Amino acid sequence: MERKFNNYRGLETTAVCNLMKQMIKRGATDEELLKVVTYFEAAIDFDAANIRLNDAAQKNDVKALAEKYNSFDWTDDIVRYCEADVEATQEAINQLFGIPNGVTVSRRQKTRIPISNIKVGDQIAIPLKGFGTFLATAHKVTNNGAMFIFDGYVAKRPMNEKNTNNGGFEESDLKRWMDTELLASFPDWIKSRIYGLTIPTVGEVIGWNDDWNREHFEKDFDQQLPLMKECKNRSAYFKNELEWGWLRNAMKQEYSSASFAIVYGIGGASCLDASSSCGVRPEFWLVR
Repeated sequence: MERKFNNYRGLETTAVCNLMKQMIKRGATDEELLKVVTYFEAAIDFDAANIRLNDAAQKNDVKALAEKYNSFDWTDDIVRYCEADVEATQEAINQLFGIPNGVTVSRRQKTRIPISNIKVGDQIAIPLKGFGTFLATAHKVTNNGAMFIFDGYVAKRPMNEKNTNNGGFEESDLKRWMDTELLASFPDWIKSRIYGLTIPTVGEVIGWNDDWNREHFEKDFDQQLPLMKECKNRSAYFKNELEWGWLRNAMKQEYSSASFAIVYGIGGASCLDASSSCGVRPEFWLVR
C-alpha cells in the first residue's frame, strides 16, 4: 500500500478539529461541543487503528500475499470499511487478528494498556449501540478480573413497571432489560468477556456509616469503593445534566414495599418509588 498517513487528508481527528474550530467561531453551545469532544475520543482510536493497520500491512508485505492468494486487496477493503464507520475499526481488527487481552486507556498515563495490567482508576471507552459512547472506570481489580462502573448514566428507566420492590433488583424489570437490550448493545469484544452486569449497591457507592441508611435499606455487606469516597465519583450525569440514579438495594418492607435506594445529584443516598424513572449506571466485570 502506498497510503501515507502523515499527510493523509482523511484523518478523522483532523476533520473533528476543523469542525470544532468552525463551531466555536459560530457560537456552538457547550452541549454541542461536548458531543464533538466525545466523538473525538473515538476518532483518536479510529485513526490510530488505521495507521497501525497500514503500517502492519506494509511491514509484512500483506498486499503481495493478498494478490497471491486472493482476488482482492483485503487491506484496502478493510481500510475503506473502517473509514465508513468508526465502530467498524475495532470490529475489523478483532475479526482479522483478535484481541486476546483487550485494551483500555489509562487515566494516569494516557496510554493504551492490556486489560491484564489494569489498575483501579483506569478507564475504558465503551460504544453502546443505540445509546452512545461512555467511559467506564475500574473500581476493583482481582486476579480473575476487573470491575468497572460507568462514569455516567446510559439511560433513565423505572426499576419496575408496577410500583413494587418485591423480589428486589434481581427480579426487577430493570434487571431483565439490562440482561437483554442493554447487554446486546455492548461491542462483541466486551460481550465475550463480560459477566455480572448489574448496578452498584448502597455499600459500594455510599457506604454504611449513616444510621438512616442502615435502618431503611436492605443490607448488601459491600464496603465503599475507594474511588467512591470522593463525592465527584458518586455523582453522575445523563445527557449533560446532573441526575439521580438507581442503587441495587430495596427498602426494607416495614418502611416501603414500593421503593428502592437511589444516589441523588450531590452523592448522598435517598429512595424513590420503583415505577419512577431514574438513571441507570451499569456495573460489570471483565475477565482478565
